[in-house]
Amino acid sequence: SMPEVFTVNKLISLYLEYSFKNKTEKTALEDKRILEKHILPMFGPLPASELRRRDTIQLIDKLSDTVPGTARAAMKISRAMYTWAIDREHVEINPFSGISRTVPAVRAKERDRVLSDDEIKYVWSVLSDPKADPRSEFTRKALLLTLITGQRSGECAGLLYSEIRYGEGQKICNTCRRCGWWTIPIDRSKNDISSDVFLSPLAMQMIGEPFHPHYNGAVFLGKNDEMRPLDDAALSHFVKKNKKINSLGFTPHDLRRTCATKLSELGCRDDVIDAILNHQKVGVIKIYNRNKYLKPKKRWLTRWSDYLI
Repeated sequence: SMPEVFTVNKLISLYLEYSFKNKTEKTALEDKRILEKHILPMFGPLPASELRRRDTIQLIDKLSDTVPGTARAAMKISRAMYTWAIDREHVEINPFSGISRTVPAVRAKERDRVLSDDEIKYVWSVLSDPKADPRSEFTRKALLLTLITGQRSGECAGLLYSEIRYGEGQKICNTCRRCGWWTIPIDRSKNDISSDVFLSPLAMQMIGEPFHPHYNGAVFLGKNDEMRPLDDAALSHFVKKNKKINSLGFTPHDLRRTCATKLSELGCRDDVIDAILNHQKVGVIKIYNRNKYLKPKKRWLTRWSDYLI
C-alpha cells in the first residue's frame, strides 16, 4: 500500500498538539487561530514537503496588502512550525524563511530611537508635572514606570497590586514599603517567561500605596472602568497627542530601549540587561537561573534610578 502522504493539514494538527503542551494557552490559541484561518485553507491538502517559497510569498503578500500585522504573525507562526518540523525530520526545507526580504511589509520595523539625556530630563518634567491634567495621571505614571524599570509598556500599563511584594528581599516585608519586587506573571509576559523586576523607591513612587493591603486591583486605572487597568494603547495615544512631547517623535517602547541603552552606558553587562528586560533566551540557556540575577537586577535598576533623579 502507498505510504500516507504527510500533508500540511497533518503538520498543523501535530504542531498544535505540541503548541498546547509546551506554550502558554494564549500563545497556543493564537497559533491555532492563524494556522487554521490562513494556512489551512490555502495549503491544507498539499504534501508539507512540496510547499515552496513562491506559494508562501503569494499568500503573505496578499495578506500584507490588507492586514500587515496578520501577515507578520502568519509568517512567524508558520516559519516556527516548519522549523519544528525540520527538527523532527518531517520536512527538509522551510518555505517560510527569508520571506521578509521579498515582502517588505512583514519586516519588523527597525527602530532604534533612544532619548538623549536632555530629552529624558524634558520628558520626565512633562510626565511628572504636578500641574498637568489630573485625568492623565495614571497614563503619565505608567510611562515613567516604563522608563524606570525598562519593562514593556503594556506590562506596566496592566500592573496589578497583587503582582507586587513590598520590601527588600524576596520575602514580603511590610515595614519597608520604600522598595519591592514585581513579578510579571506568565500570562502577562510577552515571551511566556515570568519575570522578577526590582522596584526602586523611585518606581514605588509611581505605583503609590494600594487602598488596603489585600487590594489586588489595577495600579493604573483605565478611563471607563473603575477597576480595570489602563490599556497599552492609552500610553501610545498620550505620547502622540501631547503637544509638549509629540514633536520628539518617540514611542512608549523607545522608553524601554532608552533604559536598556543607558544601563549599558552605565556599565551593566549584556546578560544582566537581558535578564532585566526579560528577553527571550534561545536554546540551552532558555530558562534563567532566575535567582542568580536578583542581586544584579537590584543593583543596576537602583543605579539607573539614581541617574534619573
